[in-house]
Amino acid sequence: MLKVLLFLIFSMNILAYTNISPLNFDERIDGEGGYKEYTLFNTTKNRLTYKIYPEKIQDTFDMSKWVELYPRVLTLKPGESKKIKVLVVAPDNLSKGEYLTNLCIKEIETPGEQSGDVKIFTNLKIELAGYVGDIKPILEIEKIVKNNNTISINLKNKGLIRGKFELYLQEDKEELKYLTTARIFKGEEKVVKERVPKDITFQKKTKLVVLDIWGNKISEKNIN
Repeated sequence: MLKVLLFLIFSMNILAYTNISPLNFDERIDGEGGYKEYTLFNTTKNRLTYKIYPEKIQDTFDMSKWVELYPRVLTLKPGESKKIKVLVVAPDNLSKGEYLTNLCIKEIETPGEQSGDVKIFTNLKIELAGYVGDIKPILEIEKIVKNNNTISINLKNKGLIRGKFELYLQEDKEELKYLTTARIFKGEEKVVKERVPKDITFQKKTKLVVLDIWGNKISEKNIN
């Protein structure tokens, strides 16, 4: 029997076959540890079974050996979804910083299912990042360029951990106007280009404000 083994690194392009959310971890793992639930969806017409396990990405700052998963094997009927629970508890006296592992969700043969001549197996890999220590995000706004109805923003993450950041525009002391959300990795430089909200005219003093996912202000910069 011919079998084709297709390894797919997780991306938005494969969501039509099997879908999972959320797409990140980003939890503090020292102390009581970090916990998150993931929902796996079977969007096919077949019953699917998955083996779930952590995988080491790098030798240093590796957290794969601290990962607890439930369940380790999961079967989904067509159209069904189930939860995957992930708990990461780091040992004491670790260095501050970001620790990584892959969450692997590998399709395997489903007991009792008839196999055809060709079988495609999917291996999803989601990079999970946890962090140790009371680390605050550091995001620098390096450059802002206005061009008609769009705005281009150069950002650099100078902190020790990756982060998800919300960008807002504010005129004078008026309420914040949501612009976009950006996920930026440690050490990454990113250019964000967005259309300016219609109620932002730049006729008043205007600034860009960046918040973390908890609503804390990370940085701000005047535009005019």
